[in-house]
Amino acid sequence: GVSFFMVDWYWEQGSRSLEHWLQSAYAGAQYRDQIKWAIMWANHIPDQSHTPEDWRELVTYWLDTYLQTPEYLHLDGKPAVFIWNPAGLRRGVGGTEVAADLYAEAQTMAQAVGLAGINFVAMTSSGFGDGLQAVADEGYWGATHYHGWYDATARAADPRWFNFSLVAERAPLGWTEGAERSAAVGLNYLPVVDTGSDSRPWHGDTAMVIEGYTALAFEGLLREAKAWLDARGQKNLVLGPWNEWGEGSWLEPNIEHGFGLLDAIRYVFCEPGPHVDVVPADVGLGPYDFPRIHGYKATSWDFRELTDGGGWQALMQVTRPEVVGGALSFRSTGADPALTFMHAGFDAASFGQLRIRMRATAPAGTGDLGVLQLFWAQEAGRHTEPNSVKLPLIADGQMHDYVFDLAAQPGWQQQIRGFRLDPGHRSHVDFAIESIELVPTQG
Repeated sequence: GVSFFMVDWYWEQGSRSLEHWLQSAYAGAQYRDQIKWAIMWANHIPDQSHTPEDWRELVTYWLDTYLQTPEYLHLDGKPAVFIWNPAGLRRGVGGTEVAADLYAEAQTMAQAVGLAGINFVAMTSSGFGDGLQAVADEGYWGATHYHGWYDATARAADPRWFNFSLVAERAPLGWTEGAERSAAVGLNYLPVVDTGSDSRPWHGDTAMVIEGYTALAFEGLLREAKAWLDARGQKNLVLGPWNEWGEGSWLEPNIEHGFGLLDAIRYVFCEPGPHVDVVPADVGLGPYDFPRIHGYKATSWDFRELTDGGGWQALMQVTRPEVVGGALSFRSTGADPALTFMHAGFDAASFGQLRIRMRATAPAGTGDLGVLQLFWAQEAGRHTEPNSVKLPLIADGQMHDYVFDLAAQPGWQQQIRGFRLDPGHRSHVDFAIESIELVPTQG
């Protein structure tokens, strides 16, 4: 069955985010000793955020906080740390030789606190590219993927829309290729059984959709994986993603499949026998269902008068927005920061513009911040590129007025039920929004 979780963990130059699951939930769980966990450092951050000094601070934090705890996952006798973006770290610190020295330094730091070392595992999105030799030269223990599509996308008639059966067909060949290519450079390989993809909630019309992902199809691929593992005397297999709800990849119990996906794991990897599926209500907990979201009705927000965000919330890669000094203030923590707002619904024809008065302050040497992009949605949460407007983003520490001409956009029609605001593509930028206003159509 499932014996450990590999969890997205965020750090950029000392700033951590999205770790509430660990600090508030897992750390207080009564039975946390029943399952291991490991860091998957989600370092999809600018290359320049990787520095030798930051690496040492990061490794020290890992060692002091996680890697010596009994619940932490060990592979071959050493705590395992998965790195999402080895290439970004390599580029940021100045190449493979420097990176290799830093990984070696991490081993020394681990040994100094009584550990045998650290086994680093390189991640890729799905394929391999030419990076295996580089991570081997840097001292990695192994390699794996975030997704297990392998070459299904390359073989599909439409690489953005195909059936899960193609993933099941190509995965065994992908596992073998991964194992052989990894072994050729001295790396261990962890094969992946994928959980599908349908990222339309996040990416709209640009999403990749894998249809036909069912509990029965998943079970069939698991049986292929078990036979592959048994033939090689290997035990570890990566399943996932576990709960990428916005990207349509999941194993957690849900309305569509119930407990079927987890039961498939049980049928293939566990001894047969009766079992009971337990939900929180069965042990007197919950409910944890989100209340029905009706949306806000406001069409203007003056943060010199408001004490909260008025419905504007963090979507991703920003700190929690708070009203400070008469402005809704937050900081970007990654390369794709975004706020979101869910409206109860209004007629697009009633408003022709949206105005934002905002200040952006970037550290010296940050470079071009990109654009301020406003998305709107007729369905809550469904934001697509055609339904958006971009304006140049100014980061001089001064307030500026940004006026989005919505009436001129073909997609500005029908009932509008939500917005998404993407302020550039740089991290560590401070933003302060003084006001947001939908401007009524004249006449």
